[in-house]
Amino acid sequence: MTYEIWHEMVLGDMSQVHDGPRNYVLEFVKENGLALKYAKEEMKADEEIVRAAVSHYGYSYEFAADALKMDRAFALDCIGLKAAALKHVSADLTNNRRFMIDAVRRNDRALKFAAERFKADPTVVLEAMMDNGFALQYAAESLRSDRNFILQAVEETPCSFNCAVDELKNDREYCQQVIVQTPTALRFLPDCFRLDESFILEAAEQNEAVLEFAGDFLKDDEFLLRAIRRNEMAMKHVPEHVRHQREFTILAAQENHYVLPFVDKDYKADRGVLRAAWKSDDASFEHAMNIPAGFEDVDV
Repeated sequence: MTYEIWHEMVLGDMSQVHDGPRNYVLEFVKENGLALKYAKEEMKADEEIVRAAVSHYGYSYEFAADALKMDRAFALDCIGLKAAALKHVSADLTNNRRFMIDAVRRNDRALKFAAERFKADPTVVLEAMMDNGFALQYAAESLRSDRNFILQAVEETPCSFNCAVDELKNDREYCQQVIVQTPTALRFLPDCFRLDESFILEAAEQNEAVLEFAGDFLKDDEFLLRAIRRNEMAMKHVPEHVRHQREFTILAAQENHYVLPFVDKDYKADRGVLRAAWKSDDASFEHAMNIPAGFEDVDV
């Protein structure tokens, strides 16, 4: 049973709507938008009544006067209330690209009711996604499978990656490309990658900011040290209570002497930390502020 049939059964005798005074019709359509179908023509041309009906049931815009369906400003107001109203807007408007951009700005779900050519229009789709990345689900498959477009979409709204085609979501190399560009997108990757330590470490080697979204991995000191070994800037994402530990800092310096600029200020001149960095690579002298004579005897 369709909503319309069920609704008409509930509405029962519509003579009161057809013959009732304006205030009665207005209050009725607020609770039963489909009742607009039975209202007098003058009521169907009443902006307040139509707006109230659409607010309850978007498809009731079908029964509005033709003049209101062709009114650009009023149509956008109704779409803002209910995206489904777009289905009954004048074709002169819905075939207009500028109007469709404004429509999806008012209500991202309007993309669901747009013509196929607009669902495949990158500009229209990106506008729909500005407030809700999940609007990408209504886009044409040609866009949801476009690698360059998805990178652009994710950069704007990281959650939109959920709406990419499965082929892209299951592509390890592409997923790494996504999070290296937009680290926060790691939260929206499939678990097979999001919970894969090696996957995260490989990405963090290119962009350490990925670690900010690594979840429980940040509780694992060994994981943190492996990340620092690959990229010294990973030290910036070590939990604060760990960064304050001298023992961890020494281990980090042993893993990667380039980490010295990123250690806690209390350890930048710590003899043990500097010695650890020196032992890891002679080039660390440059980062260790020219370790003075005698530091070679410091135990770490």
